[in-house]
Amino acid sequence: MHWLERWLIPPTSVLSQQAGNFCDLTEHEIAALPRIKNFCPQCAEFSLDGNLCGSCLHHPPAFDRTQVAFSFQEPVTRLIHELKYHQQMSHARLLAELFWHEQQQVLLAAEIEALLPVPIHPWRRRQRGYNQAQLLADELGRFLGVPVLDKALLRVKHTESQTHLDSNQRHQNLRGAFAVQTERLSSLKRIAIVDDVITTGATMQALARQIKKHSAVEFVAAWAIAKTKSV
Repeated sequence: MHWLERWLIPPTSVLSQQAGNFCDLTEHEIAALPRIKNFCPQCAEFSLDGNLCGSCLHHPPAFDRTQVAFSFQEPVTRLIHELKYHQQMSHARLLAELFWHEQQQVLLAAEIEALLPVPIHPWRRRQRGYNQAQLLADELGRFLGVPVLDKALLRVKHTESQTHLDSNQRHQNLRGAFAVQTERLSSLKRIAIVDDVITTGATMQALARQIKKHSAVEFVAAWAIAKTKSV
């Protein structure tokens, strides 16, 4: 939150209605957020020593690095659900601020040239009214000072919800689901795909594979606010 905004409208916790710190959570609430630890830097699955996991060493995904800040547990779960399903679009700024606060040095060091929000199908967008991934990307783009290419990726197939699918089912469900507007990625070498939550990485994998197949992009980062336990 900009200092002038904080002065005009002091931050107030969306969880407790108490005075907020630098964002709409209190200092205590920020300290208690469920941070993710001991994860593989490429796929974000558990890694005891924080190095590349065996799976990535032998069968690396199409995306080159994953950056997540929190485990998908309360109160992060609540904030993301309210953003995604209950029209609480202001939560996008809060979640992006928290992500930036936790990961700023790493995000800047990645030298990302553009952000690409995970697309949703037009039918889903009409139903919901917005794409929460785009809202998050817009906020992060302001922090980084890089463009958000919200039309570079398209969801061309309306798929079944991934929520109750296992890893193999998720990958099958996303076959042919995405298309890349290649001309929008011309001259770009390093991009980040932005979403609210990563579970198995199937969506990021499908998108990164398409991006590298149809463009000259060399480095694809997967950025998400939270990571769930894989199903």
